[in-house]
Order: sequence, then C-alpha cells, then structure tokens
Amino acid sequence: MDFVASEAVKARFSNAGQKCNSAKRFVVLEHLHDTFIQKFVEKVATLKVGDPLDPSTDIGPLAKKAAQSDMANFVADAISKGAKIELGGKTGQGYIFEPTVISNITKDMNIWKQEVFGPIAPIIKAKTIDEAIELANDSEYGLGCSIYGSDTNLLESVATKIEASNIALNKVVTSYAFLPYG
Repeated sequence: MDFVASEAVKARFSNAGQKCNSAKRFVVLEHLHDTFIQKFVEKVATLKVGDPLDPSTDIGPLAKKAAQSDMANFVADAISKGAKIELGGKTGQGYIFEPTVISNITKDMNIWKQEVFGPIAPIIKAKTIDEAIELANDSEYGLGCSIYGSDTNLLESVATKIEASNIALNKVVTSYAFLPYG
C-alpha cells in the first residue's frame, strides 16, 4: 500500500493537479479503503507548498485566481453533501490551494462529475470490482486510468472493461514530450 499511495500522490499532485492526465479521482475497494486513505494522507501531508522556483517545493500556485475559487467551491459542495476532509481544503496566499484529500465522495458531488484541475484528491469507495469498474466508467471525459493490484490476470481483465483514453497497470498514466499524445 505504501507503493500505491506514493504513486497516487505523484498521479494527483504533480503540477498542483493542473495536468489533463493527472489522476482526477480515486476508486478504492472497500476492504482497502481505510488503509489507502491513511497511507495516502501521510504522504500528502509531507508535500511542501510554496514558491515554484524553489526546487524543494512540491505544490506551487494554481494558474489563475479563478482556479483557487473553483477549488474552494468543489470542497464546499462536497462538504455540504456529506464528504469528509481528510487533509487540507483551504486556500493560501497568492493562488495557493492546499493539497486536499476528501473521502465519502458520492456521485452527486461536483467534484465527482467535473474534471478538477487543482490539488484535490476525491476518494470514492467501491464494494466490488464490478462497482469499481462502473464508477471508473462514470465520466463524460476521456480520462486516463491507473489500476493497481498484485493479480496481473485480474488487472488485465479489469482493464478490458474500463472506458478510458489510457490505461496503465501498476503505474501512473503519463505522457512523454517525444511521443504523440491525445
């Protein structure tokens, strides 16, 4: 779980979550949910927020002031509908928004329905693999998908049922400047 949580941090918080192929939401099986949140929050809490010109900074500002308001609105909407802030959730000076982890996500929340370009990680719980697939496919966007697990045959089977632009097994979906993308 340490590896998965580390990968999830990279997938969501690179460039303060402002990449089209950054992880937008996490679907976690119920029996792994609490452990994932614990490990993930531990790792997110170590991220340094600040000046993007400082090499030790992990999370810099958002691209524009309106994005900061958008993040605050996503959080407020989620809280009003029963979500739980596990970490973060506040604005900072400049265009900073704290790295944020939110659990108890439901499909009626804006953070689930819209593509979030900022440092917020919404986590939804799935009881079964079939429900996880259904949740992963519940998007109007051509999102990428990373699937983690130890059973390669199961991962490949799940991958065939996911409707996504890119699918990565046991690694973060990424793009390379020297290859076509999109």
